[in-house]
Amino acid sequence: MQQADEWLGIPQVITPEEIVDPNVDEHSVMTYLSQFPKAKLKPGAPLRPKLNPKKARAYGPGIEPTGNMVKQRAEFTVETISAGQGDVLVYVEDPAGHREEAKVVANNDKNRTFSVSYVPKVTGTHKVGAGEEV
Repeated sequence: MQQADEWLGIPQVITPEEIVDPNVDEHSVMTYLSQFPKAKLKPGAPLRPKLNPKKARAYGPGIEPTGNMVKQRAEFTVETISAGQGDVLVYVEDPAGHREEAKVVANNDKNRTFSVSYVPKVTGTHKVGAGEEV
């Protein structure tokens, strides 16, 4: 509510304690909430960028089911233009369940692509996945 007052100019006409009270005056809550749709965000507001990691796209030989060789670098590209801006963290898990971070290098291009590489150490299917921050 302090953030709404500071960054949206919505005065705190009711306290948080009053809102969670089972005997709250519903008209006061509705009056407060009715101010949000017409509020304008003030410049400099601390916004989190919108991220949708599921919209990142990976392509290239390093994620193909065949063609990669043990002890030879496997490479692929991750494109994040539709996913938003953020860190790209990629992990590779070998067939035995050993997981390690892949090398990720930003290409600084218009599609916000990243070159990713890893070296398979054993034969078998490897799983490639994103980390917690994408």
